[in-house]
Formats: sequence, structure tokens, C-alpha cells
Amino acid sequence: MLRAMRDAGCYYLDFGVESINPSVLRRMKKQITPEQVQSILKLSYDLGFKTKVFFTVGHIEETVSQATETLRFIRKNKRYISRIGGGVGINIFPGTEVERYAMEEGLMPEGFHWSKPYHNEENLHFSTAPSVPILVQPQLTWRELHLMRRRHLFQKLRDPEVIKANLQKLRGPAALRRIKSLAGGVLGSGKIKSTDSKRSG
Repeated sequence: MLRAMRDAGCYYLDFGVESINPSVLRRMKKQITPEQVQSILKLSYDLGFKTKVFFTVGHIEETVSQATETLRFIRKNKRYISRIGGGVGINIFPGTEVERYAMEEGLMPEGFHWSKPYHNEENLHFSTAPSVPILVQPQLTWRELHLMRRRHLFQKLRDPEVIKANLQKLRGPAALRRIKSLAGGVLGSGKIKSTDSKRSG
């Protein structure tokens, strides 16, 4: 199929991989394997396609070590990826599996209700609207999410196209806020402490 697409004039492909850990993929009901992902990325590269591959961190029950697997996969297979998409932090939207899980596990922000105003400046560090909650879990706290974001950002900033795209966004009234967010992500320091154990009841 990829050869037929190339011969028809297609030259750019988007892939929504999200995670490379088998357990996280099963939890998301994505019927793909790490081996399939690596194979299709290599084949796409060999056929001359440009690719943008989306990876995200912060999924339901995901641990630091599982998220690290995804970042390691990106680094190992970077030659087959033209651009890296996605990021760190999973938004909680009404009616979703993420919302159901957050409510069952008591992970919704204190006093939160969809009918009431909500604002969290912390979200801006993750390039997401401050009016929508982010899933924060015992094994992936704000601290770990920030550190994983830093590592993810370093990998994205190795891509000249990503640098160019971010520079083009540094215009207008939102420029200062974006510069502050990028600087915070790159200049932050600290090591990730593995907290893979699930919250005990």
C-alpha cells in the first residue's frame, strides 16, 4: 500500500503511535506492536516518505520507566522520523475513558466541575489550555511530568524543522509566554526518580 501511495504522489505521512510500551498500548486499545511501528517507519523511510510521528506521555497507569521506553525508541529510530509530534501531559475531556479513570481514582482537581471555571497556569508549561485538567497520577506526578517533558523537548529540539516552526510562533502577544515556556523546559534540571509503584488504597 505504501508503494502505491508513493506512486500516486503521496510524500508525507502522519503516524499516531503515542507509546511504544506494549502494556500502555493495550490499555489504550491500540492494536499495534513496537515491532510493527519500527518496521513501518523503516519502510516509509526506505520508500522516501517524510514522516511526522506523534508520541505522548502521561497515559492511564503509565509509569516513568514505560514512558522512558518511548523516549528511548524515538532516539534509537530518529533517522526514520522526519518530525516528532505530540508531547507530555494527557488532557481530561468530558465523556472520555481518561475522565472515567480520573473520577474513579480520585484524580480530578480538587473542587473541579465542568460547569465551573477552571484555570491552572501549570498547563502552560505543557502547551495546553489552562482551562482543561491534565491527568496527574501517583506514579506520574507534576514533577515527573515536567522532567519527562524536558527530555521530550530536548529530543524535539534536535530537529531543525521543529526549531524553525517554534521560531515562527514567536510573534505577537503570546511570544513572551512561549519563550518563557521553552526556556523553562530546556533550562530546568534534576533527575527523574522512578515511582513505578501504583497508588495503594
